[in-house]
Amino acid sequence: MTSLPHRAGGPADAPAVVLLHGFPASSLLWRNLEPALVPAMRWVAPDLFRTAGADVERETSNVLALLAGLGIASCAVVGHGHGAAVARRLAAATDVRALEIGRATSELQSRFGISYAV
Repeated sequence: MTSLPHRAGGPADAPAVVLLHGFPASSLLWRNLEPALVPAMRWVAPDLFRTAGADVERETSNVLALLAGLGIASCAVVGHGHGAAVARRLAAATDVRALEIGRATSELQSRFGISYAV
């Protein structure tokens, strides 16, 4: 399992969504969205490295290791800024559906009845 710091919630058997923040934010970017996800979704919000020019490949590997450690094989991914670049890499490498924050609000509303504004 990775030592990537993260916050998580929701039922372990629910569909999973990974919330990836941009630079220079942290996993706290998603704190207003998280309560709306429970109980319908299991959410994971890792703390990516908060440095300009962070290595997207390394970040992707770290998130994949975190998901494996948590037993998550399939998930949706929502990315903002740098997190969207990681989300696109995850989508290319695994069974995930990546959403960039510009589309995330309408997608979450239509699929899960969640209303959220950044």
